[in-house]
Amino acid sequence: MGGTVLSGVPAISYASGERFTPMGALRAVAEFLGKDITYPWLMGISGAAFRGCWSDDWSLEMTYAAPEDVVLTGAATLGLGAENRLNESTEAVWEAIQRSLDDGLPVLSCGLAGAPEFCVVYGYGSDPRTLHVRSYFQKEEGKVPFQPWMGWHYGGYGRFPLVLLRSGASKEQDVHASLERSLRFSRGEGSLAKGAAKRGLHFGLEAYDRWVRALSEVEGDMEGKAFNMALNLNAFLDARRTAGEYLQILAAMQKEWRTGLLRAAEHYRHQVSNLADARRVLYFPRDLPEEAASQAAADLADEKRRTAYGRYLRAAKEEERLSLEWIEKALE
Repeated sequence: MGGTVLSGVPAISYASGERFTPMGALRAVAEFLGKDITYPWLMGISGAAFRGCWSDDWSLEMTYAAPEDVVLTGAATLGLGAENRLNESTEAVWEAIQRSLDDGLPVLSCGLAGAPEFCVVYGYGSDPRTLHVRSYFQKEEGKVPFQPWMGWHYGGYGRFPLVLLRSGASKEQDVHASLERSLRFSRGEGSLAKGAAKRGLHFGLEAYDRWVRALSEVEGDMEGKAFNMALNLNAFLDARRTAGEYLQILAAMQKEWRTGLLRAAEHYRHQVSNLADARRVLYFPRDLPEEAASQAAADLADEKRRTAYGRYLRAAKEEERLSLEWIEKALE
């Protein structure tokens, strides 16, 4: 059987602490390529650490928060170009995967294996057509049939990106401009947030308000609502933790920003503490978030627990607001 399998691509999992799967998968590729870069730096420079989203109706974008542009930005930091091959034919995508792997570059994708989470394709076989995949949902090496259209339409949530990487000159990111973009997005400003609102998605500070409001609308599918809240909390905790770590790194690099960024990082730490307190109110698993559904549903039915949960969310929003104010002061 013909094909190419790249050796040395690291495993990825929620247990690694790299819970935003687009950046976790990209960091794994960076390690394979021998590039020394940390997950918090990728989260920060791409803007992923400063994003948060709530969906009126369950949407994967709650946790991914428009991943394509952050993947492209993160890849550029690594000296990699990135191409989205989402809507091409199955044959064209297969040929592109082959070329990339034959050139020694893994492929990032979402929905090609297991649940619709970003994964790393590190090999292929030609007869039959199979892919070797590192996935957040596989504890060991995964070998799966090449079935892209099934993956891209997973659960009716729409098509998911297949991202091909290519070597290029390292592009140094403008940290000031990156933080300004992050501020706009964190406040729910800009064209991306406005466009998302038409689909029932709420970004930035407003996401906290919609999250609290959802606590009063718990009739119906309790497991589904509890599961959604667990996933959302998982995403916010990871993002805000890495945002604080990223700002501490920047404060050491940019002395003129030091005071403001350190104060912002302090408020992000407070926010993480509030979100962690919320996690103790409704059951939350140590590893895979989907395990939370049944036990969290019972907790969500308790009005006192919902009240406590909402109180922590409102406190987290206030810490978010203060963080953004200090970032803005640092950049003045």
